[in-house]
Amino acid sequence: MKLITNFVTLASALRRHTRDVPAQDANGWNYIDIEAGIIEGSWYKVGAYGTADAAHAFCASEGGFAPISRTASVMSIYKDLPGLVTSSTYWTGIKKSSGQWRVYQSAQGNTNAVRTPFWCSGDNQGSNEACSRSHAADGCFTSKRCNAEQSNSLCLNVNAPFEITIDSVADAFSTFVTFSDAAGHGCYCSALANDEGAKGGAADATDKICKQWNAARKCTQDAGGACAAETDLSYVWTSDCRSNQDDCKEALCNLDREFATQLNAQSGASLTSVDINTDCVPSSNNPGFDSCCVAAIPWESMRFNSNTQDCVNNAIVEV
Repeated sequence: MKLITNFVTLASALRRHTRDVPAQDANGWNYIDIEAGIIEGSWYKVGAYGTADAAHAFCASEGGFAPISRTASVMSIYKDLPGLVTSSTYWTGIKKSSGQWRVYQSAQGNTNAVRTPFWCSGDNQGSNEACSRSHAADGCFTSKRCNAEQSNSLCLNVNAPFEITIDSVADAFSTFVTFSDAAGHGCYCSALANDEGAKGGAADATDKICKQWNAARKCTQDAGGACAAETDLSYVWTSDCRSNQDDCKEALCNLDREFATQLNAQSGASLTSVDINTDCVPSSNNPGFDSCCVAAIPWESMRFNSNTQDCVNNAIVEV
């Protein structure tokens, strides 16, 4: 289990260490689900609607940068990002300096490299206009006063706001589950928390969630499952499962997050005590599950025995 960036680790005397995970929204940074290399940064944050000076200061304070792309298709992606006040304009990282338009903010920082925008028809680039505003719908820029006119403040970032490697279901449990009593509970929750084989019946509603979580993870590795051909079942948590850009890793991430959320909702519930040695025993009835009936939502996929059953329209039928 590796923690790539530095975070506080909270220790519990009765269970595995639990990592202090940043908020789901990663302090405002959102993932842009576009193939890497097409856009300048895969993460974005929206600041207050205001002047270019304010937008540049905000991006700098957040460790990001204003976009500078002059490609119409990329500008079109930016203008449609959720959170913008309007979908027409945003401030760019290109400013006038020493009489020329230069890169003031970018993924490479303030390079001061000459970068002439594609000006919209009729723009006069007057002496008082020292900041550029993107008009994405038209694929062009206009020159505006840096401390007067207003527009969207759009910041980009190349790096994820944080990265936590999840190597096992125990890692997922210690990272996402905040219900403190769950780790030592039942036949299934305790097994997941310690990355051990689970067996027997669920002790109660809370343990049933863990049993479903266990089955869902196994389903991904059965024939037809998202991870059937995979040996590496690790993934990186960055506040958005899509950032893994891999079907198996994304599926594991999504189902781990979902079942952890369901489990956390049980906090405060009455728990049924079990004796692991006598209550958590395997059933004599072996269903012979070997395949996964994949649903559109990963945690709703179901296991089945391909010798006696089939998966038809996301439902299991007897054959």
